Amino acid sequence: MIKSYSVMQECPNLLQKILKKHVEMLKAVNAFNQSFKFMSFMQIIMSTILFFTMLFSIQMFQKQFAIHFAFAAVSLQLVFVCVFGEVIRTESEAIFDNLYQTNWYELSVKEQKVVLMIMMNSTNPISIKAGGMYDINLMTLVQILKLSLSYSAMILTLARK
Repeated sequence: MIKSYSVMQECPNLLQKILKKHVEMLKAVNAFNQSFKFMSFMQIIMSTILFFTMLFSIQMFQKQFAIHFAFAAVSLQLVFVCVFGEVIRTESEAIFDNLYQTNWYELSVKEQKVVLMIMMNSTNPISIKAGGMYDINLMTLVQILKLSLSYSAMILTLARK
């Protein structure tokens, strides 16, 4: 017998429990996003300003290694948040694929409908948002670094003229 079919026979309400847990997870992430909306937005804004300032300072005072260490500490703090957001997003995107790769076609029609509902819920990936607008992930980190480096290089060029 196929493993998924035998598991379904042992726990007939397993898919309903999984669906309930999936909905609870969606509600928890939405509550997290709502409660930390302002704080995460301000963190992204302040990190961008701080990166800009530190990159400009690094370019102006290249021999001051304390600025390099401070920049690394600030970067590491933002990296942790962005990696956390990236992990949540990639794991939520994998739900659909993982469900599709199961032997869902061997389940009863009722159970197939439950799997389909979970798959439909997972088409919109879960992500942590800054201010309810911007996804926090590794791409956000790259964009902040690019923006900060561009502005600091532009200001440095104007300051040297």
